[in-house]
Amino acid sequence: MNKLFYFSASTVFILDRLAKLLVIVNIPAGGRRILAPYLNIVHIYNTGAAFSLFTGRNTILMFINALIIAALIIAIKLTGEKNKTVLFSYALITGGALSNLADRALYRGVVDYIDFKVWPVFNLADVAITAGAALILLDLLKNRCKKKEIKKNVP
Repeated sequence: MNKLFYFSASTVFILDRLAKLLVIVNIPAGGRRILAPYLNIVHIYNTGAAFSLFTGRNTILMFINALIIAALIIAIKLTGEKNKTVLFSYALITGGALSNLADRALYRGVVDYIDFKVWPVFNLADVAITAGAALILLDLLKNRCKKKEIKKNVP
């Protein structure tokens, strides 16, 4: 695999772990710090997935998390992927998924801490996973447009 993948995944993992540690040490569970009218830092444990779906299904969610991480790493190895956008996308998802998996193993739920009050509470790992998925979609759309352009120019 490539250095970009390892560096990016490790950076996401470390930054999210540090942010979660700061929250755990400085804010009691269920507590909050108001930073701005629509931004709070809170300390909650989400025992479900996104938007608290599958609440209380920690073991199944851990298995799915591990499966996704393994699938991404295997995909990179089997395909010999060189596209930097794809590698970076996979790294964002892997780093975020690893951090949330660590939470599930340590706390039986994911530590969420960013609260905009108009959206469910989330964390940096969630941002990385979402950004990685969005980048993959954008790359797929870009490649699809390129293929259509090539077909249009072929006599």
